[in-house]
Amino acid sequence: MTAVVAAAWRVILRRAQANWPILGAAMLTILLATTLLSAGPIYAGAVTLSGLRRTLHDSPVDQANVQVSIFSMSGEYNSVDKLVSDITPGTFAATGGSIERSGRSESFALPGQPADDVKNLTVFAFFQNIQQHATIVEGSWPATTDGNPV
Repeated sequence: MTAVVAAAWRVILRRAQANWPILGAAMLTILLATTLLSAGPIYAGAVTLSGLRRTLHDSPVDQANVQVSIFSMSGEYNSVDKLVSDITPGTFAATGGSIERSGRSESFALPGQPADDVKNLTVFAFFQNIQQHATIVEGSWPATTDGNPV
């Protein structure tokens, strides 16, 4: 049995020795393809960070912002909010920036529609301190008499 394996290896090595340019080209192709596939995510991350840095560097401090977006279930909001709220004050202390929260639900069917023919959907959303960041053209902002947010 070992004689057969040894003979097979001798044949393989002789063929490899005779065709070394083809084997070398194949090995180089595999090496380059592996390097290219490995560099893709690294390149994407570097471009993203570079774009963020350039945008924040070129923008005036009062007009630049960073938005953190996640998809979470209803029970996860408080833990994620605490994590972001703990990190951001130290990170953006020099700019005097503030943390503004916003949220949007998934779509819900409006009542009064047949279950097999739902066409009218609605989305619930909130924007914290929108009055400070937007101008209302007509009417007034919603308000309550007890001081609780609408």
